[in-house]
Amino acid sequence: MKRLLSLFFVICLFTAAVFPASADTGYTVTMGADQTAVKGETVAVQVVIGHSGGKSTFNAVDMTFTYDTAKLELTTASLSGFSLTKEAGKVRVMGYGQDRECGGTAFVLTFKTLATGRTEVKVTSAKVDSSNHAVSADAPQADLTDNATMITIGLKSDTSSSGGGHVPGAGGGSGGGGAGQAGTPVTEADFDGLWVLPYVELDGSTVFLTAIAGDPGKDSTYAFDGVPMYYTAKYTGKNAAIGQKVYLALTIAGSGEPVINSEIAGRISLVKEKSQTLAYEKDVNDSGSTDLTDVRLIYDIYNGQFAGFDDLSMERFLHADLNLDGRINVKDAAALMDMIKMGGIR
Repeated sequence: MKRLLSLFFVICLFTAAVFPASADTGYTVTMGADQTAVKGETVAVQVVIGHSGGKSTFNAVDMTFTYDTAKLELTTASLSGFSLTKEAGKVRVMGYGQDRECGGTAFVLTFKTLATGRTEVKVTSAKVDSSNHAVSADAPQADLTDNATMITIGLKSDTSSSGGGHVPGAGGGSGGGGAGQAGTPVTEADFDGLWVLPYVELDGSTVFLTAIAGDPGKDSTYAFDGVPMYYTAKYTGKNAAIGQKVYLALTIAGSGEPVINSEIAGRISLVKEKSQTLAYEKDVNDSGSTDLTDVRLIYDIYNGQFAGFDDLSMERFLHADLNLDGRINVKDAAALMDMIKMGGIR
């Protein structure tokens, strides 16, 4: 009998070691939703504390957050009921003693955006307790259900006639050229559709396409940085219906710099002008005929042979989108080559 009891005791110990008891439900930490901002703005990052077992309050926290000092500057000076310990790229938030409700925002950290790109504010350690022991070694670690807030930082709007960091285009005549002019500001709510899409990669920069579906009214048109946009009824990219009135412009951003719809919308206005219509003829280089030199031009564009619109006009860049899908790539060159081979060029 003693041997049987000893064996049973050993089996129990072994089972406990191999199959530990399931963890108790506990506190959770969730970082706020991802955000977009323009350089120089302040963003507010929310930190939410909950409990997977239904506990309604907490009263002690000890958390550490990290961030990229090249893109973000911590502007939070103090938090009510908490202490802040700041280091380069790191901040520790501690506090205890006051009951706080679970399920809502526990506190908010604010940051000034310093440079364009994508970055994150991340919680790397979090202890939460219902007593005043969260700053001690015996405080339980919270479950990090979402440990980071991603922040996409774009360029500040520049509506001057020079176009600032973005290049509004070159070329003469109405549509896509000339100096910018004053107009009536518009917002995204004024368009049937607004799409900002990567169009083609250049050497160290990206050309973005801005496409607007809408009706600017009689004797008016949409302008980008004060320059009338190009008009077409043939564009079929990104949710645009065939035959829908669409106005197009291109802008250039440095490699890795995001371009944000709201920032682009702020650079669009209504002007008393007429837009140049894009016929999308197959004569891409405007030589008077369609041949292999047009295929070569498309090839050179999507292989980054042009630095910008000083090397090749915006109109030529737009005409190179032969399949009207809102991008320049090998498909456009192949489509034109097939037409030439089949004798389908008129």
